[in-house]
Amino acid sequence: MQVWARALASTAVLFAIAMRAGERRVVEALEGAGAVDPATATKLPLDGFIRKWHFRRLLNAGVVGETMDQSQYIKIVEYVAYQRRRRMRALGAVGVIVLVGLFLYLRS
Repeated sequence: MQVWARALASTAVLFAIAMRAGERRVVEALEGAGAVDPATATKLPLDGFIRKWHFRRLLNAGVVGETMDQSQYIKIVEYVAYQRRRRMRALGAVGVIVLVGLFLYLRS
């Protein structure tokens, strides 16, 4: 395998792991606080650019919600569906990577 391809693959994997870990921290903070609907919403300490970015990604995906007073909560049903979609995308990506790898192997 080419050196650049190995470096790119490693970077992509590390980025995916970091994204997943950051999102998991936001979700665990909300679950730990018992913020599972607007009535039980709590204010998360969204300090720093990265944590705000993770929260905004989850908010745009419809996994978390925010009340008028900017308290946050998690939508459990949507979170389960979000995880399922991510798993299917990951399986699709692995399939594409295997096909590309097989193509490159047979071509060389």
